[in-house]
Amino acid sequence: MKKIAALICFFAVFVFARNPFCDPSDIDDDRDNRCYRTVRIGNQTWMAENLTYRENLAGGAWLLENVPGYWKIAVFYTWRAAMNACPDGWHLPSIREWETLFIYAGGRNNYGVAIKKLKSKGGWGSPKDGGNGTDNYGFSAFPVGMIYKDGTYMNNGGSTHFWTSTSGKVAAFPMASDYGGFNYFSSDNGYSVRCVKDY
Repeated sequence: MKKIAALICFFAVFVFARNPFCDPSDIDDDRDNRCYRTVRIGNQTWMAENLTYRENLAGGAWLLENVPGYWKIAVFYTWRAAMNACPDGWHLPSIREWETLFIYAGGRNNYGVAIKKLKSKGGWGSPKDGGNGTDNYGFSAFPVGMIYKDGTYMNNGGSTHFWTSTSGKVAAFPMASDYGGFNYFSSDNGYSVRCVKDY
């Protein structure tokens, strides 16, 4: 009987133990054993990298891998899929939550400054504003591009967009930071997801 109890305890620890490859501050997504870096910015905790979970999501998601010179993997979600993609304890950020982030990073009504500070330091090309960001907070928004609903992929190295919880509305990070902010697009297009921690 004691042996059975010991075995039960062993398997309980094995099943529910934290992924040993995740740092203590990481998200340990037990749905696919993926670790995600996080960053605290103001009073919010954000993913510091894009979500890549794509199993059992109604609405659809595209996977792209090994784009030379840019990244190894990226997943682009329709809005419907994005709404249900974040792990437990995290959620797709609202417009207000994105605005809170932008205000903290750049001040009120100054999206360009904020986006510059939230972009990665490399990969953004060389327009007049330099393209690359300063990544002041470790948010590291990288220009992975987007996918149209017909499957056409574009803007690799030129932009990135993140879904908000409002249908069709994205937080836009273009090459020229001053043109960033919010845009409306088809909810059936594929864009990136950054989750924010529940309060």
